[in-house]
Amino acid sequence: MSDRSLTRRGVIGAFGAMALAQPSSVSAQSNERIVVASYGGRMQDSQRAAYFEPFAKETGIAVTDATGITLAKIRAMVASKNVEWDVFLATHEELVSLAEAGLLEKIDYGQLSKATMGEIDPRLVHEYGVGSQYYASVIAYNTRKYSKDNHPKSWSDVWNATKFPGPRILPAGSYQLRPIEPALLADGVPAEKLYPLDLERAYASLSKIRPNVIKWVSSGNAAPQALVDGEADIAIANHGRIAQLRDEGAPVDYVWDGAVVTGSFWAIPKGAKNYKNSLKFIEFASRADRQVDFATRMPYGPSNMKASEALPAKLVRDNPVAAENRSKVIFMDAHSWALKTGGKSVLERNIEMWNRWIRT
Repeated sequence: MSDRSLTRRGVIGAFGAMALAQPSSVSAQSNERIVVASYGGRMQDSQRAAYFEPFAKETGIAVTDATGITLAKIRAMVASKNVEWDVFLATHEELVSLAEAGLLEKIDYGQLSKATMGEIDPRLVHEYGVGSQYYASVIAYNTRKYSKDNHPKSWSDVWNATKFPGPRILPAGSYQLRPIEPALLADGVPAEKLYPLDLERAYASLSKIRPNVIKWVSSGNAAPQALVDGEADIAIANHGRIAQLRDEGAPVDYVWDGAVVTGSFWAIPKGAKNYKNSLKFIEFASRADRQVDFATRMPYGPSNMKASEALPAKLVRDNPVAAENRSKVIFMDAHSWALKTGGKSVLERNIEMWNRWIRT
């Protein structure tokens, strides 16, 4: 099995070859049901409004949404043959790692709309998953502390507590927005030489900034909220939540310079009980109209290229793959995270290293 994303030609060829759960508020017209797992918070609220509820209304297939996605939980569900979810959201590197481990169902593109799948950015089309969105780890800051003219503009600035004093809040190494790439970039690794990842150097770099970090967080809301509350002045954060708060008038902003961009994928765990209906949901959530709806609620970058073209002008600035932003960002190499040494992927080794490092 190749862990590489399919090319557009490959997609067309495929067609030719033919936790805590919250029920949707829309009641379905049949007894059919799927369980979709995501990451909670404002993002899942937005998914519920843009995807889950409209899907149930249009198809009669009820959606129960769940949270609590971890690699360990997916492995345990598949190993025990007690798969609770039908569809879940995976980061690109998680998708590649899980596919390599045989823990996912292949996507039967022959059952999906050729037109809709042809609109998905080829970088987010994989034989074991369909891209849902682009998002980024960005340098975020409190605008009461730092002005638009004087704020951290690079990862080395974030690590420079003399030039830019103030408490920092960073993601935990085990969280989906890991601080590994920022740590290496801050330590002077050029973007073009970032991969393969040097985890030892990354943790040495994290040790340098550690005295200035007040909290290592494992949720998408924690770092942005800490900036709003004045608990921290500088953060590594999910760009979408920062953009939401900024637009609501909160004293926060971010920069695209050095942002680490990756994608999320809809995936189906091995042994899922409702494979065909899972595919129906993935196709629905891949439509341009649905992704524009989602982006108006949560400013991520659509995986559907027609949706990107249809975004209102005010949302383009928060699209990681918009032409005006692409030259400033770094695209994560998901396959480097899946590389194995001694039978363990970089992703797995990182979790082990993080657990040791944070206890020292």
